[in-house]
Amino acid sequence: MAAPIPHPMREKLLRDEVAYTMSIKLVKSIEIAGMAKTAGYDGILVDMEHSSFDLETTNQLCVAALYAGISPIVRAPSKDPFFVSRILDGGALGIIVPHIRSVQDAQDVVNAAKFQPIGHRSSTNGLPHHQFRSIPAKVSNPVTNAATMVIPMIETLEALELVDEIAALPGVDSLLIGTNDLTAEMGIPGDYENPRVTEAYERTIAACKKHGKWLGVGGLHARLDLVEKFCKMGARWVMAATDGPLLLGAATKRGTEMAALNASVVKSQQANGHSVEKKATSGVTNGTTNGAVTNGNGITNGATNGIPCDRLRPACTSCADLGVECIARSQQFDFNAEDTTLTHARVNGYVESLRRRVAELEEKIKVAEQKHVQARHTSFGTADAVSPINGKRRRSIYGSISSAPVNEQTAANGEEQSSVQDTMSAIGLLSNKAMAESRTNTGDKPHKLAIIESISAALAVDGRDPSKASSSEPVYVTDDQLIPLTRDLTLSHFQQFLDWSVWLPHIDENRLFEQYEAVLETSNQGIDPTRIALPRFNTYLAIAIGISMSSDSGRLSSLATNLHGAAVKLLPFILHSQEPLDTLHCMLLLAVFSMFSASGGSTWHLMGFIMTNCIAAGLHKTVPPRNTSDTEYTYRVEWLFWSVYIWDR
Repeated sequence: MAAPIPHPMREKLLRDEVAYTMSIKLVKSIEIAGMAKTAGYDGILVDMEHSSFDLETTNQLCVAALYAGISPIVRAPSKDPFFVSRILDGGALGIIVPHIRSVQDAQDVVNAAKFQPIGHRSSTNGLPHHQFRSIPAKVSNPVTNAATMVIPMIETLEALELVDEIAALPGVDSLLIGTNDLTAEMGIPGDYENPRVTEAYERTIAACKKHGKWLGVGGLHARLDLVEKFCKMGARWVMAATDGPLLLGAATKRGTEMAALNASVVKSQQANGHSVEKKATSGVTNGTTNGAVTNGNGITNGATNGIPCDRLRPACTSCADLGVECIARSQQFDFNAEDTTLTHARVNGYVESLRRRVAELEEKIKVAEQKHVQARHTSFGTADAVSPINGKRRRSIYGSISSAPVNEQTAANGEEQSSVQDTMSAIGLLSNKAMAESRTNTGDKPHKLAIIESISAALAVDGRDPSKASSSEPVYVTDDQLIPLTRDLTLSHFQQFLDWSVWLPHIDENRLFEQYEAVLETSNQGIDPTRIALPRFNTYLAIAIGISMSSDSGRLSSLATNLHGAAVKLLPFILHSQEPLDTLHCMLLLAVFSMFSASGGSTWHLMGFIMTNCIAAGLHKTVPPRNTSDTEYTYRVEWLFWSVYIWDR
């Protein structure tokens, strides 16, 4: 008959004592098992769920624990038999499985962990638990089953509701409450004092006592008062510590002690009249006269009138190193004095310095904004203006990208370059926050970017190099009706866009084709642009994108660019008169075109701005309130957001 497998943790539980383990998530070296043994722990708990440990590392630690004479327990990343059986074959004497949500989940763990007749674990020989000896299965399997602890975790509301049934399963040896995940599922993350936590422990302890199982306490190693409370209620083993926090805690304690030692030595030197002399550096000779530090130019470090330096650290020592004049602090602090608390005078001085800094920044913003608008006035026409009194923008709804001659735009290229870079720095911040919801209502500060301005700035960026303004400004036609929109020329390209529009699932192909037909019919008629702005915009960009994807893209690139420019000129009308969904749709088409053409601007900035506006409109979580039961509208809202999301990814 096979000898019983040494299992200190289980033996302690059988004596009705409290066993405790050290969790391993950081240290991969096998010496940690011996250290845990020396420190007095009953076992190590190798945490594969919350670490980068693989099976090889886990098995090495388990074997080391067996030879050190402590129990190796492993928390698997899932209940998959791929992990459970291989972890146990590698030397573990217990398997913890997280996120149990049903009785069947727990039964699956038993099936994977226990040999017949309890479970369905595949038989093998030469296990490390038996010192790799070859023992017949009919002899070794019962012994291994008895030593193997199956521990489902109670950390979900479903498992807590079914705790009595889970504890009753044959083959389950213990339960473990994951306190942190359980409080999170309860909607009270980290609220360990909440009565619901105590009730959960009471309920689980009662189930364990009823069915003769042991309960473990997890996630509370920083609250030994609660650990003691629950152990007195009936819990019998504890995840007592983790290697990372143990190392950090000891290192922090020693670091604090050394900092105090250093302060004591410095204070002692000052009390005895000793000071540390600075050596000459970079060919500068330093000398001391009555406590003053003098550089090679004969300038007294502290004041130019020969007054001795006050030698307050760190300012004056830094100045001495650099050989520069020391500027006295506006608020003097003695860092070695016992009383280092802030006084009213110190606080007021600090607040005043902050106010002055804010005033300086506001003045810089005002100057930069005026330069920015002046540059745009030169390069983009008179689309907007800024009042010098309050800095608010006044915008004409008919503002658009200028159709000025190329030589005038070239003359303003330097100012435009600076303007674009200034605006891009602000839009870059919008892009960085594109997938994060704002927690506060920031209003129009600090960027004060209007939609048309942001789009215009993004379109002005060179698609090849986002750090520069567009190096190939398109010569937009002065009248978009001069564009030859004939069916023979455009239908194939428009159809190519429709075939490809599966990547824009919010687009209604039938509606878009109707708009295309309407634009062709009215292309030679003088119609108010505000009435047909959206159909024209959609048609122009659909054709332009279709051209860019076709084999004729080189030959018809100028037509695509002019169509894009004509569409951009329609933006002010659309932004003024159309609903928000149409605005987002238009911006998305601009971003798609920029993917195919460098003259289309910066895709990165456009997509960041579009996603920010989607989130601001709440499209990522709920449908905006609407006074109609139009299900088609709701459907379009959802697909529009996912269209944006697809392209943003």
